Amino acid sequence: MTANSANPLVFSIPKCPAEPLLRAMLDKIEFLTGEVQTLKNQEAKTQSLGTISSRLHANALILGLQVEYPDRVWTSEDFAKVIGCTGSAVRKTKAWKAYQKMLEGEKDKRPQRPGWKDKKGNLVAIDVPQSD
Repeated sequence: MTANSANPLVFSIPKCPAEPLLRAMLDKIEFLTGEVQTLKNQEAKTQSLGTISSRLHANALILGLQVEYPDRVWTSEDFAKVIGCTGSAVRKTKAWKAYQKMLEGEKDKRPQRPGWKDKKGNLVAIDVPQSD
């Protein structure tokens, strides 16, 4: 180490010959990391677009089955078997949610049979005529 001429207590440290190489490698790693992140973001976007198009396809198939068999009461698993997907995929579609609302409306229109529980869990008793 050589002594600094202005201040004898401060020493100048010679530059490491590997420093430029290390900095270049670090810059390359940062660049590649950014590229990998960009590719991951692009893949995530394409996967979400694929999911959206699959749901639109499932929506159309669910609506088609409802039109074809209007008297049948469907479960998500029934739709899934006919369509060829999973029940959870069916439950994520707008057509399934609309179908559920329609079924709830039908339940409200029709009176329940005696002996069934209402929404609050109360048992509706059967009225039996009292004979004396």
